[in-house]
Amino acid sequence: IQGVDTTKFRSQVSLEGITQEEIVNIGYKELVFSAFAPTLPPVIVDKGPKDPLAQYNRAVGAEILKVTNQRFARADNLFSDHQPKFDPELFCPMGKVMDSWESARHNEQECDVLIARLKAPAAVNYVAISTKYHFGNQVEFVEIFFQKEDQEWICAVPKKKT
Repeated sequence: IQGVDTTKFRSQVSLEGITQEEIVNIGYKELVFSAFAPTLPPVIVDKGPKDPLAQYNRAVGAEILKVTNQRFARADNLFSDHQPKFDPELFCPMGKVMDSWESARHNEQECDVLIARLKAPAAVNYVAISTKYHFGNQVEFVEIFFQKEDQEWICAVPKKKT
């Protein structure tokens, strides 16, 4: 079966103290829907030019551990060793394909979250945040935290308007 990870099917769920409606919803979500692979926009194949600073960028090739939304653009685009490229004619079933990570315009959650692990531990001396190609459609704010192995999260870039 394509698009379904059958190892994620659960055979048991605790149903104590919840209503019948919640049992049905949990049943679908926990026993079935959690096994569906996410529908992602296509991988950027025609990349922009190689980033001249990529060799110094410790985020290049980072592993994504958690991401709340990749419906409009893949989060791994943030960790590319190429500069973003805008193709005005590139569309997919989700809409315009963007060489970036794009959040939802009308987000039901307070914010979108991306947690990634660098390929190797590194001191972070500089953070660049670009909303290139998202004029009028960029996130309103950004905030960046870092964490050393199982320690407290440290705010590296306080919440700022983009």
